[in-house]
Amino acid sequence: MRRAAPLLLLLAGLVLTPAGGAAPLQGPPARLAIVNYYPADNAWTRMWTRWRPQTLERDFRRIAALRATTVRLIVAPRAFGYPRPRAGRIRRLARAVALAERQGLTVQLTLFDWWGQYGEVERSRRWAEEVLAPFAGDRRIAFVELQNELDATRSDAVAWARALIPAVRAAARRPVALSPRGEPAPGVRLLEAGLGAA
Repeated sequence: MRRAAPLLLLLAGLVLTPAGGAAPLQGPPARLAIVNYYPADNAWTRMWTRWRPQTLERDFRRIAALRATTVRLIVAPRAFGYPRPRAGRIRRLARAVALAERQGLTVQLTLFDWWGQYGEVERSRRWAEEVLAPFAGDRRIAFVELQNELDATRSDAVAWARALIPAVRAAARRPVALSPRGEPAPGVRLLEAGLGAA
């Protein structure tokens, strides 16, 4: 059976590409039990704009009690600032990662939520690099998801991902994931064909 070089893990439609770069790195934790998270009373982008770290601390304690290993935190450009992320939002993200670590959790960091500006490759790359700079090689980050539910039937979306994956991998020095919209198997096949060596 032919094995695609860039694929490290395929799980429910999630494609993880191995970390690269000069320094040898470990992949994600051997066991991933992920809880998708935002506060019940502060959903989506409001998690970052109406900042309540005491809520995160309480909720992360509950997530750890469920024997989860990882909490998924979503970073949307509209909440963090684009094309330049706000320094205050990066500090909030750093605090959230520290609060997760305090409960023994790693973080799945999902970038580019609610995103469709696929023609903005260079600005996207710079934004991702700035968001990820404080977390380069940080083992508290299980992996970085470039975008959740990318439409693999859109050639501009796949071209954007193909250009961004190496940059995000280099910036994060952690494994990089990408998930397709819709049925996982056909979406993964389209991504595999479209992403090439990325």
